[in-house]
Amino acid sequence: MRLVGFLLISILCFADVGLADESPCEKAAKQLRGSLQMTQSQGGIWGYMEKASSLKKKSMLGFQVDGKLARLVTHWETLCAKEAPPQETYNIIASNLEQARQIVNKTPGRTPPQKLMEMIKGLNQSLDKAYGQLGL
Repeated sequence: MRLVGFLLISILCFADVGLADESPCEKAAKQLRGSLQMTQSQGGIWGYMEKASSLKKKSMLGFQVDGKLARLVTHWETLCAKEAPPQETYNIIASNLEQARQIVNKTPGRTPPQKLMEMIKGLNQSLDKAYGQLGL
């Protein structure tokens, strides 16, 4: 009985040891992946554009933006597997994900379609710039 109690206590005490070994790069990867998933859980930019009748005809741009965002996060995860990438790389990726979250959090009926398209085109341009900065 004592042995079972000791084993249970040991398991509970050391259950989080693997989590403590997580590197800052892995933590950042989880944050970036979580931010991407928050945007994608709402359908992403493409889904957002498909829901808004005024943006639906141009939704292929949203599809491209979603792919670019996912590729940036995957790029970070790949870099983490090799070495710790610079903070600047994280900042570039995180700022683009934040832009995407701001877009999908807007209500299409309250924001003029022209303004939404400007924001989406601006995000697409920002992603293209990020790709150039990161050598993708």
